[in-house]
Amino acid sequence: MKASDRDKDLFFRLMKTQRSSSFQSAHTLHTEEKEASAPEDINNLFKDHFSMLAQTNSNSFFNEKHDNLVKLDVESIVYIFENEEITIQPITSSEISKLISLLKRKKSIDVDGLSSEHLIYGGSALAEYLTTLLNNILYTKHVPAAIKKGPLTPVHKKDKDPTVPSNHRGVTVISIICQVLELCIRPRVEGTLIKHQNKLHKGFTKGASSINIALLITEAINETKDNNECLILITVDAEKAFDVVENIHLFWKTINK
Repeated sequence: MKASDRDKDLFFRLMKTQRSSSFQSAHTLHTEEKEASAPEDINNLFKDHFSMLAQTNSNSFFNEKHDNLVKLDVESIVYIFENEEITIQPITSSEISKLISLLKRKKSIDVDGLSSEHLIYGGSALAEYLTTLLNNILYTKHVPAAIKKGPLTPVHKKDKDPTVPSNHRGVTVISIICQVLELCIRPRVEGTLIKHQNKLHKGFTKGASSINIALLITEAINETKDNNECLILITVDAEKAFDVVENIHLFWKTINK
């Protein structure tokens, strides 16, 4: 078993544990301003919470000058890419058929009520249609808003108060068509991204795992113990980092790496 496989298996084990019989459902929700007990009110409170996470909040420590420069830079980058002829390997129907066969079954349906089974049993005719659709997306460099949407489900964070909205993690089921599009794009850009990726970055990397970094840390600890030296190890857990970091800054970082 590869380290990357173990990492993936661990993730699904944790999710299964999180959704086990010990899971606490929230019959009431409350924030500093509101409290909800009716299903519709609870739903609206969750909606407000996750909507706020998606918005940019004012912060006195935020570097507005840098933010403005990033936005201007990204506008220029997007303009260049939109108006530049980029050669990309076209998607073939055989490629689509192969990717569809790899989709996991018995998973949640997307916002349009579609699941992997619809594509799996759609046959060659559907594969041809998807091939045309996805090639048009690559050619026009535009992803339709319809396949960017997905239902968000709050998943309770274990051992935390279930009545507090912030103690739930939002899990979104993306469009099944978008999943296939991502599977098509990944092998076309993966090689370029890996070249610019930090060598110590192992998360979400093919053939690697965070376990590899854990080994390096363990070796460093053992070496300092053997040499009777002092080792200072600093770990940072940025709460809700993926919820509050603006995508435009992540995009800029990727381009300017």
